[in-house]
Amino acid sequence: MKKIFLVVISLGIIGGAFGQKQSIILKQKNKKIESLIPENWTIIAMDKNGDLNDDGIDDLVFVIKKEDVNNIIANSEIGSDSLDVNPKILGIYFKDKNGCFEKQLQHDTFVVVNNNPTMEEPFQNLEVSNGELTFKFQEFYNAGSWYVNNESYTFKYNEGLFKLIRYSNLNFHRATMESEEENTDYIKGITLITKESFSEDDDEKENPIIKSNTINFTPKKLQSLRELKVPFLFE
Repeated sequence: MKKIFLVVISLGIIGGAFGQKQSIILKQKNKKIESLIPENWTIIAMDKNGDLNDDGIDDLVFVIKKEDVNNIIANSEIGSDSLDVNPKILGIYFKDKNGCFEKQLQHDTFVVVNNNPTMEEPFQNLEVSNGELTFKFQEFYNAGSWYVNNESYTFKYNEGLFKLIRYSNLNFHRATMESEEENTDYIKGITLITKESFSEDDDEKENPIIKSNTINFTPKKLQSLRELKVPFLFE
């Protein structure tokens, strides 16, 4: 179900994601976070309390969005009254012992821009925990689809790259409450798929029928964050 679902509804964000044309290059280094943020851009998510490169010093990850009224489009059709297609940038900086932040990665498309007025904001949050960096996204449509799709990507810094070590996908139907969840560990080579459904007699949806299946695979070369252009179309 997941692949068909994504092929159909993800078309609403692809254009926005790859349509982010940036002329902004984030500063390479600075001691002040505010000095790293370009003029007319604002921070929409940030974590500065996690160590990504295992040197005992907290690093910095942020997502910023441009503030340009020309990128707010009026909509007279179904969905939101207006659509904010301002571009977004992901920045990752390591902090050294002298308190200076130095850029490790700038990504201009991974935090997608939504160009579909019936879709809610897809980017949910980011978090650094136990040396791992996790991004969460959601596809939620207020018209045109009963499905909700949640995705989570977890990266670990290794050999100079932020490598994808875990991926999870949960999609469910808001009316039937039936769901399918996929959790993959690329280091262990394991994918756990869990499906929940309900019998026709269970009107209150109180007794889910749960079926799980574990798939083992041979771990391959880990993909890096730099290689992943957008979420949702990930295989």
